[in-house]
Amino acid sequence: MKISVRKKGRRNNNSGNLQFRKGFWYVEVSVHFINDDGNKIYRRKYLGRFKNKTEAEQAVKQYQLENGISIESKTLMKDFLRDWISVRCRGKKQESTIFNQKDHIDNYIIPYIGNIMLGKLKSNDINLMTSQLLADRKLARNTVITITDTLNAALNYAVNEDYINKNPMKKAAKIKPSPRLKAIPNNYEQIFNLTKEIIAEKIYKIPFLLCLYGGLRRGEALGVKWEDIDFSRKTLRVSRQTITSGGRIYEKELKTEKSQRVIVLPDIVIEELEKIAKPERKGFIIKITRRKPYCFYYRFRKIIQKLKMESVTIHSLRHINASLLLNNGISIDSVSRRLGHSSIKVTGDIYAHEILGAQEKEAKILDEISKKAIMNNN
Repeated sequence: MKISVRKKGRRNNNSGNLQFRKGFWYVEVSVHFINDDGNKIYRRKYLGRFKNKTEAEQAVKQYQLENGISIESKTLMKDFLRDWISVRCRGKKQESTIFNQKDHIDNYIIPYIGNIMLGKLKSNDINLMTSQLLADRKLARNTVITITDTLNAALNYAVNEDYINKNPMKKAAKIKPSPRLKAIPNNYEQIFNLTKEIIAEKIYKIPFLLCLYGGLRRGEALGVKWEDIDFSRKTLRVSRQTITSGGRIYEKELKTEKSQRVIVLPDIVIEELEKIAKPERKGFIIKITRRKPYCFYYRFRKIIQKLKMESVTIHSLRHINASLLLNNGISIDSVSRRLGHSSIKVTGDIYAHEILGAQEKEAKILDEISKKAIMNNN
């Protein structure tokens, strides 16, 4: 609730209205709520008159403590969250984002804190919810972090609209994310066998190769169109991605400016692309249908099961690409640009172990040089 001195008759929504007349401060508060028809209903309450401004402001603060900032603060979390995601977010977020956040709200947030009033929600309630999601539902830490991000966005909205004084998420326990880099093949024989199986794949060979030898993300690989490829220069322009949400496929722009990039493709990818007849080179390289994204995962799963590489995921192909480059002397700056990372720091944080391995090689070289220098001096 904002407090300020205003002219007589001028009142802002959700604010304390202080007016100075004939030697006294007159105080009125304004609150609003959403009725069953979705319309805002405004109410004003007169708190009295006071001799000085300090007493008037204290009266408003006391009213806040006893009644909350607005009538919405007494709304149950389940009603507030459903109204927020279904009404307040429309037109402000991507439909796929709304779908995912609605899933978080309905399946993971409301079952635990849905019957608590918005104004009564405490950080301990959130801590209990996250611990149950981790222990009882056995969700991955990164999944729980995504769910709490949705709750945090809703509570930030409540604070901005003056429904509550502060966001209880700020005092909630922080969840450490899971290690970002999963186990990947660590020798050339495994990578050779993986490449061999990918080339034998009929439908998804190209996007798998783009992930492994181009360093593309899954959505980027499925979003490649023929117009993005320059066969004469052997380059690929990465400019879009496709995402799947609620059984629907969306074509969307990449998240950051640095994700928009041009990369040089190795011959193995170019050769496979050239095998496709020219009349078929229209639109997306992979024709996207409702089923394709699910088949994409299924076909890759079959490959790694055959090779007994259960820890390898589609995203691991991107990690393999980066590891191969870093281990063979390519600078971290070049690798960062090829992967489309927002900064070189992101690349360094993810592939710190690869960089350390390169430094160990450098240390061995320095050791050999120093030993030769000592022997020559003797």
